[in-house]
Amino acid sequence: MSSLGGLVVFTVFTLTTLILIGYTLNNISTQMSLFTYYKEYIEKRTLDSKREIVIRSLEVSQDNTTVSLKLLNRCGEPIHVKDFPLIDLILVYVSVDNETRAVWLSYSLDRALNEGWRPLTIKQNNDTELINPVSGEFKSGLWDPGEVLYVEAWVSSEKPITGEPVFIISCIKSG
Repeated sequence: MSSLGGLVVFTVFTLTTLILIGYTLNNISTQMSLFTYYKEYIEKRTLDSKREIVIRSLEVSQDNTTVSLKLLNRCGEPIHVKDFPLIDLILVYVSVDNETRAVWLSYSLDRALNEGWRPLTIKQNNDTELINPVSGEFKSGLWDPGEVLYVEAWVSSEKPITGEPVFIISCIKSG
């Protein structure tokens, strides 16, 4: 083979190699873009599905046995009022005898328990809710994301709340 033929073969081989390297780098870049997109999608989906209840306000009554709460639903989906008994409220406070108490408050719509909590109303931006309204006796309806649940919680009159801080922990069935 002449030196001119060898040069042509070398040039073709070099061009083919450069084209394959470019094609491979393009594929890697595309796959990285897809990987990055998929990773961002998964992260967004995880954040959107984060289920939490945010305590907007907490006020202790004059008799120091009742706490008024505003709970914001920041879950990714509505919570059915039939699931309200599955919501745990834990109240941590200092009682009259200077004892720190952590009390698990049970759901009690009729306030029949010595210590418990009950829903009062649900509002959207301080107005009555329009989406999936809840019945007056909390037997049907949904507490939708972005809506505020007004709650009354109470403790035993023998161990009223004194001093600060008062701390509430709210938990829903899915954590």
